[in-house]
Amino acid sequence: MGRLALESLLAHHQGKSVPPKLILPTTLRLRHSCGCLSEAVQHVGGGFPSARAEEAAGAPAGKDPAGPLLEERREILLEEVHRAMVMRDVPVFAHTAEEWLDALTASLRLEDDGDAFLTAIDLTSRRMMEQQVPVARLQDVLSALRRESCRALSGHPALVAGAENIWHRARVFLDELVLQEQSQMRMSLSSQMAVLRAISQTMAVTFHLENLMEVLARDLKQLGIDSCVVALYDGVKRPAERARVILACDGGERLSLENLRSFPTTQRVRSAGNPLDRLMSWSVTWPCFSIIS
Repeated sequence: MGRLALESLLAHHQGKSVPPKLILPTTLRLRHSCGCLSEAVQHVGGGFPSARAEEAAGAPAGKDPAGPLLEERREILLEEVHRAMVMRDVPVFAHTAEEWLDALTASLRLEDDGDAFLTAIDLTSRRMMEQQVPVARLQDVLSALRRESCRALSGHPALVAGAENIWHRARVFLDELVLQEQSQMRMSLSSQMAVLRAISQTMAVTFHLENLMEVLARDLKQLGIDSCVVALYDGVKRPAERARVILACDGGERLSLENLRSFPTTQRVRSAGNPLDRLMSWSVTWPCFSIIS
């Protein structure tokens, strides 16, 4: 589409005849970004057992045969799922176990092939990506829920079969989310490497110390580094005994270094009220004898 648009634009500027409308052949591609499940997930399992099969298996009567069975073991289910959940102490994940169990119960009641349950998994995975926690860790949560739910539904083969369809689809769906996350990480890494190369090229032709620090303060933010400390060895003796801070950034802003003195290389920078004390989670020591300025 972009190529044809550019060719049409060039042809128009060259005085050539350009069709008023261009129609391209298209193919419908259902992707997860529009809320659609992939073909791999859609084709998992053979659907839910029929109501007759449930009755023949002795499942509880009513519109929600699985609900009472899961409710009886609700506390145990929640405890096991909560134990498997990483970052369970973070408020955003406090109700994940309840959300997954309620979604599983809803899918079994509605016979929606697990759509409600997959939606809950999708929401949790998005929160984990925001917190930069690997989505693959949800596999343990899914296993814990499956294990305890099987015990709750034992004795009712039809209900177990329906739940197995859901768990199988959930496993395939979760695998796709993991692959999607890995792809995004590769793209992010590639972008960061491009920025890093650009920074290196700029620094290679910059010789004044203050200009070098300006380059770092300006461009490190593009790598997601908002807070950092850069120190330079003092003197020519090796191993160096002292160093001095030549750059400190916090939240993307440079800090004043007026009141900072050199410090022993075996210690962190510390002084009363010094904001650098909370920045040392990421620091760089510039291993140079001297820089021409």
